[in-house]
Amino acid sequence: MEADDITPDLITYTTLIKAYANATPARAEQAEQILAIMQQKGMQPNVVSYTTVVTAYGNSRPPRIEDAERVITMMEQAGVTANEVTYNSLMKAYASQKPSDPRKVEEILLRMEKHGVKPDVISYSSLASAYGNASVVNTAAAEEVLNRLEAKGLNGNTITYSTVVAAFSNSTPANP
Repeated sequence: MEADDITPDLITYTTLIKAYANATPARAEQAEQILAIMQQKGMQPNVVSYTTVVTAYGNSRPPRIEDAERVITMMEQAGVTANEVTYNSLMKAYASQKPSDPRKVEEILLRMEKHGVKPDVISYSSLASAYGNASVVNTAAAEEVLNRLEAKGLNGNTITYSTVVAAFSNSTPANP
């Protein structure tokens, strides 16, 4: 592009970051390098740019939680505010760890609310997933997520309900 005197912009760079984030396997280091290139060129990455790098670390196998958290800290230090997609990406990363740590996902849910960001159905689905992927599966807590979701005026979707059912199938012995 640059060889043809076409200057990449924020959208171009963020699209490249997304390509690295969604690659199989995720190429998180390269995604983060694009952030650095943007900054070197005097461009300020936005919430989408940073969140996509968080997603890249979450899509790594195993998820690279510490790096995802580090990028969020970097983002906040740059004056960019996390949104529900940012928090959901982080929650998904914690929930997809084997075993997951539901306490961490609960903490992120509280952190969202503290910062004025309303959790959505994706947030609660990740929470249910964390309970279903924990070393000791907590089917009651996964099922309670549905009540919490409804108490917030939200409706579960196919993913939410499938995640709760999966928690029951992950329990030992399976608890139908």
